[in-house]
Amino acid sequence: MNLTVEFLNRDNTERTVWPWRKVSVVRYSKSAFGGPLKAVLRAYGNILDLWEFMEMLRCPVTITDQERAKAVWWGYINKVTINTNGEERSASLDGMANNIAVGYTLSGFDGKTAYSANAASVAEYGTKDLLLTIRDRTDTQAQVLRDTELGRRKYPSISLPTYAFTRVDYAEIECLGWYEAFSWRYYSQDEGEQAYTDLDSWYGREIGEDERPQCAQEFILTSTAGWTADTIWLRITKRGSPTDNIVIRLKADNAGEPAAGDLATCTLAHTAVGNYMSWVECTLSAPVALSTGTSYWISAEKSGAISTANFYILDGNASRGANGDFMLNWDTGGWKDKTTMHMNYRVTGKTATTAQIGEIVTESGQFLVTSDIVDASGVNVPKFRDGDNTAMYEINELLNIGTTSNLRLLARVLENRHLEVYEEPPQFEADYSRDTNGIIRDNLDVVVPNVDCPVGAWMKFESNIPSSVDTSKLINADYVFVEEAEYIADGWQYRIIRTRDVDPLNDLFGVKDG
Repeated sequence: MNLTVEFLNRDNTERTVWPWRKVSVVRYSKSAFGGPLKAVLRAYGNILDLWEFMEMLRCPVTITDQERAKAVWWGYINKVTINTNGEERSASLDGMANNIAVGYTLSGFDGKTAYSANAASVAEYGTKDLLLTIRDRTDTQAQVLRDTELGRRKYPSISLPTYAFTRVDYAEIECLGWYEAFSWRYYSQDEGEQAYTDLDSWYGREIGEDERPQCAQEFILTSTAGWTADTIWLRITKRGSPTDNIVIRLKADNAGEPAAGDLATCTLAHTAVGNYMSWVECTLSAPVALSTGTSYWISAEKSGAISTANFYILDGNASRGANGDFMLNWDTGGWKDKTTMHMNYRVTGKTATTAQIGEIVTESGQFLVTSDIVDASGVNVPKFRDGDNTAMYEINELLNIGTTSNLRLLARVLENRHLEVYEEPPQFEADYSRDTNGIIRDNLDVVVPNVDCPVGAWMKFESNIPSSVDTSKLINADYVFVEEAEYIADGWQYRIIRTRDVDPLNDLFGVKDG
């Protein structure tokens, strides 16, 4: 195969490569999660020209099959190793970070500094986050560590020389697909959850045990934008054996008290409440659009009569008014300020997983153009993210949730840098077949060159089991889902690295080495 390599500048403008400097493809791989995964190139030529590759970290790379004028792999330069005079030196983006924050603990308190960025490095390479953690440090000490590490890591560093086993001058260029750049950014989303979950300084509140049959907790929506709530979570347990239910109401604010009407309600059956304090979910009767900076109330009451033997207890603590909000009791026909408690609660809103993937691409896909959602998941999950995980982690989690058809979602970055999200093909609907000679064909019986390195599809293998063998008591896994594969240029080899095969005796979704 005649494979050629094209490099661009980091700003995507054309980059001139000396014609006498030969660049060849060693191998590349692809994955069902992201498309192009890794590539290794070798360059030979004048040593001064080879050192120029050190300046090309994060430059875009495209590998093209010239016979068909078709791009087969695309991504960016992540690491360059120069071998000259029997010594190796390398530089990589792996250890670089130009936007850093530090999480810390002190006397049981968890905190995190603001991110601090180096503008020059960001302008050159793009934003690469790093979240460090330390213990027993103040916020000021954490900021010192952050700034020190930013000074150390803001640019890629060239390694010390190491001994090499050859004296041939060459540059080895390791590339990553664009999907990998989602690991550069931590993703946070403050919409979709308003919560108070401080489990220290326990302070319980009885519901339906005395003349105060109802309580209400104020909360103020603090997200940067409003969102729609559909679920309330409370920590609750029971005493005795109550057979009535708990009615939870979401109310607007009226001059510092719950308004008379309900925005929505939900009912917890007594069977949903255990004998130990735990979180219980309750779905609202209708979604409620919440506005940022606005006060709302969660009220809870027992549906039946007061009983000193059979009642419920809500979980909270003694940090009343910690967030500028308050808890009230209903007493003798009105709301009374007679509690030192703050209720533990979570108000959440769910959004389609594929819509969330689109939002993450917009927020964190700095090198991508857009997302193309081919198949909507139809599955709604909470969208709140605390910022402790990377965008890649969050996207992969949403993909694995799958669709209403109980199939995973897959994703691939196309040559035009669109992230395409689509439903995994159903079992036994093979897009490819492979005969005993290793020839791959598509479902139209057209030969697929190994250089295409097909992944993210079912492949049916032509059986080489002799007809005389009785397979009636055996499981023949002729169908496999190709999770990851690589193309090795030396020998034009296509090698499957990971598969998910059809085996009714094992976990269908388990991944194994191929």
